[in-house]
Amino acid sequence: MKPGKGEPSPDICAQCSVAVGPREGRLVAVPDSSFISPLTPRLDGKRLLLVCSPEHAHAMHGAYQRRPFVEEELWDGKLTRALRGMNLDEWPTGVTVEALAQASGLTPEQVERAVQWSLRRWQGLQP
Repeated sequence: MKPGKGEPSPDICAQCSVAVGPREGRLVAVPDSSFISPLTPRLDGKRLLLVCSPEHAHAMHGAYQRRPFVEEELWDGKLTRALRGMNLDEWPTGVTVEALAQASGLTPEQVERAVQWSLRRWQGLQP
């Protein structure tokens, strides 16, 4: 059924794809190293999913718990967000590890590991 004028469109349950109205659903935070929040860094690595029931919340949480959580992937996303906020014209010879660490909130070691992970990924050595 199509919502009437002025009514919000229903979203769908991440588990079963049933339409979930604005007051019917619940959000569940699941671990996901590929998720970087555009506005709230403390939510990095925690994907919010809409579900229709406590049972589906439990099922989705279990499904994401079985997925690998790759720290370097999370750090790579944090670096990407930091680079988007930097004026790279100020770094004509390249951004330093220390500057990236400061801009991203990571340690220099985490920056280096994230860069190596990203390079291996682009070279096709890991999924």
